[in-house]
Amino acid sequence: MKIRILIILLFCMYSISSASDTLSPGQVLMKTQLIYSNLKDFSVKAKVIADIPNFRMPVKTVEFYYKNPDLFEAKTKGFALVPKYCLLPFSNSNKILRTPQNFKINKRVTIDKKKYIILQYINDNDKLKNKILFWVDAYLWRIDKINILQQDKLLSTIDFSYQNLDGFWLPDTTLFTMIFPKGIPNASGPSISDPFGGSQFGTLQNQIDLEGQVKIIFSDYKINKGIDDNFFENRNEIAH
Repeated sequence: MKIRILIILLFCMYSISSASDTLSPGQVLMKTQLIYSNLKDFSVKAKVIADIPNFRMPVKTVEFYYKNPDLFEAKTKGFALVPKYCLLPFSNSNKILRTPQNFKINKRVTIDKKKYIILQYINDNDKLKNKILFWVDAYLWRIDKINILQQDKLLSTIDFSYQNLDGFWLPDTTLFTMIFPKGIPNASGPSISDPFGGSQFGTLQNQIDLEGQVKIIFSDYKINKGIDDNFFENRNEIAH
């Protein structure tokens, strides 16, 4: 009996693996959307922690609001550095993911027994030759990671971890990691002698790659509560 169950499990795993190997980019993107088809709206609180060289921002609390298909708003007191694009890793909140014709399959990889389909976004009008790679979990059909490269040099990475709420995979923690190839100048604040502040260039520190991170920790989701469209009108967006 145990041998029979093992054979069935192996057959199912092989069938899933073989099926994912034949999917087109459009079919892969469609699978990342299906789980969110009944997600009408949600609100969530988030703690934003920035760790960027020569940049100071206190830990901030931000409230995010989303309504299908593409209404998005954020509310906080004061200034908060929050990248808006790709913050929510599913297609209805990201116009790029709604253009399957602009994608190709870069490669398929297996890391720690986990299989990924890596989709590459193609923009023929991009003179800087930026490359955006979406790492799609080939079993759960979630976007686990996004890489942004310029001429094959890594500029930033977005890593997503999830929690399952009411059947929806929603972000638990999102980590933005940014590489600064030319470094960031050491900056001093304004003073009586220098009312605009000052910057120093050319030190050894500024000639090597620097890394900065913005970490967003989500909590207290409220899902499908019926947010009105008027809520998103005439509101001030936070910096992003």
